[in-house]
Amino acid sequence: MTRLCGTCLQPAHLRLPPDGPRAAARVGVAVSPDPVPEQGLFTRSDHFSFVRQGVPAVFLMTGLAGDGARAVGAFIAGHHHQPSDDLSLPIDYAAGARFARLNYEIARAIANVRRRPAWVPGDFFGEQFARRPET
Repeated sequence: MTRLCGTCLQPAHLRLPPDGPRAAARVGVAVSPDPVPEQGLFTRSDHFSFVRQGVPAVFLMTGLAGDGARAVGAFIAGHHHQPSDDLSLPIDYAAGARFARLNYEIARAIANVRRRPAWVPGDFFGEQFARRPET
């Protein structure tokens, strides 16, 4: 089973429909907490622009289980933000298709529930950025 880090798929930040983790299982992906929270990948992602506007955002990234840690480490050390980060690098299209399918399944689960995704009460991001009703 492929491991996927679902940083904000975890209940620690957002209240999401229970079908999110089930979607991961259907696609053959395990969901785990952020393996490198000290790197602040969620706050450095494109998704964070939505969060700053008060919109809860789901941020998924590939995990580090199995050969993942070695592969990610090698890519970051040798290619990330360097001229060699180009289309000549190998691409695992099957894994990419599964990742896209998981994103679709989670988005569909969110779209098909009555209640919007919401921050868990007391969560830092919700407290900092959620829109408050005007008084």
